[in-house]
Amino acid sequence: MSATATQPLLPDPQSAYDHLFQGVHSRVFFGKLAAAGYEPTTPQQASDMLKLAGTLRTVQEEQQVKAASASTDPYAAALAHLEGAAAQAGFANVKTASAQEKDWAIKQAALDLMADPDMYNAVLALKAHDADAAAA
Repeated sequence: MSATATQPLLPDPQSAYDHLFQGVHSRVFFGKLAAAGYEPTTPQQASDMLKLAGTLRTVQEEQQVKAASASTDPYAAALAHLEGAAAQAGFANVKTASAQEKDWAIKQAALDLMADPDMYNAVLALKAHDADAAAA
């Protein structure tokens, strides 16, 4: 298929962003929730679910920081010392199994989305827009 004056090869930046946002959330975020039995039935519910997830992530990160700074747990202290020793020995990038699983899940989602030509074109459109903006 070739591009014509009436049919551009890449979508406009706003359409590209909208496509990526909807595609990623519907395939990854909402797919994961649906597998657990939670599905929005209205656009407002979908929006609320996204806001809820963002708020929960922020709260969780804040609690982890507070817990780490206030911790007097001897096991947490031992872990911190071990991680420091591992970093000094050159093993600073060693990740726990749960961190590796999270990384794998992110990479798998990216591979799945990359296989969709519309997603690929949306990313190209946004990158082209960014390049044009930087050049201006």
